[in-house]
Amino acid sequence: MRPAPVLIGSLLLGCAILSACSSSKTPNAGADPDPDGGESTETLPDGAPAETETVTVSEEKMSFQGRERRYLLVKPKSYDAERTYPLVLSFHGNPGYPEYQRNLLPFESVSKDDAIVVYPAAAHDDWDFQPTDNVDIPWMLPLVDDVASKVNIDKARVLGYGYSGGAYFISAAACRVGGIFEMIAILSGGAPEAYKEGQATTTQGCVVCDGTPLATLVVHGMEDKSVVPFEGGDFARKCWAETNGCTQDELEDSEPSACQTYKGCSAGHPTKWCAVPGQGHDAWKPSMQVAWDMFQALP
Repeated sequence: MRPAPVLIGSLLLGCAILSACSSSKTPNAGADPDPDGGESTETLPDGAPAETETVTVSEEKMSFQGRERRYLLVKPKSYDAERTYPLVLSFHGNPGYPEYQRNLLPFESVSKDDAIVVYPAAAHDDWDFQPTDNVDIPWMLPLVDDVASKVNIDKARVLGYGYSGGAYFISAAACRVGGIFEMIAILSGGAPEAYKEGQATTTQGCVVCDGTPLATLVVHGMEDKSVVPFEGGDFARKCWAETNGCTQDELEDSEPSACQTYKGCSAGHPTKWCAVPGQGHDAWKPSMQVAWDMFQALP
């Protein structure tokens, strides 16, 4: 049976942050959150440096559905307009903002000169998973188009990398809409929820996605017990393995040592699962390199 959806106290951003504030979203975490999570005392940084020795960063804005949307655009200092780059979309947790995500998980540190990296901002600080009147999922394809109007990217080569609430979001977006991502990396998040009445479910209890299969990495800390319990990540990897045509419960060890790769997945849709010992909800930074290596290896 599919675990019942639970109310996550907050899908949080950073290392060792627990919040007593509740969210209106009800992602499937696979287990009840710990009601005794402490209130956060960590101060969020104001923002990341605009520029480093290797990258240039700009804040970009666009209008979508009558609302101003913004994102950070990070391109290598060696950017060549004649070269076509893959795009990495890196999604902050709930609540959050792009500067925090870039401070916490600077994806350009692993993609280096070989990708354009974008850190989008949710419309209302939290990414929207709601099945109707969703304000964030419809923005994804126009966002990619807007990035493509400013830098030379391959719109068929998009990696969605998300942490916590951002991971839930890309899981939901990829399930509902095909053609956004070539691959998703779900860090401390969960499986998609039903998004239409009477939606079919699989033998695993997962929703049947409208979006097509796609390469998938799911990473979860084995000690994540109160924010997004480990069972939520375990359920997510089973759901995406099923969506991707993999053979359930047939995995082989792979690098790094916390990770396993599913066997039998449909062509071009490898699925990897990393259950990280001793890790709570704080961001497992090696996940960036794991995701990038997996993305680069796609045909």
